[in-house]
Amino acid sequence: MKKNMHAQTETREDLLPPGPLRIRWCELLDAKRNEPDASKRELQFQFAHGWLKALEDVGVLSYATLPELRELLISAEPN
Repeated sequence: MKKNMHAQTETREDLLPPGPLRIRWCELLDAKRNEPDASKRELQFQFAHGWLKALEDVGVLSYATLPELRELLISAEPN
């Protein structure tokens, strides 16, 4: 249970470059965590995952970092 609670507050924003990308990442996680509707959460996941893939494609995010952020996104359950 404690691990799950930690996952809800963790953002791993340190894996992204400082500035707007970190802020946007936190906003995407918060939006998914605060959405009670499952279908809307799925859409938010798809968008956020695509956003991460785009950052990886342009070289802003390392290939090794993507799975960790994806897992955090997957585990972002509603509050």
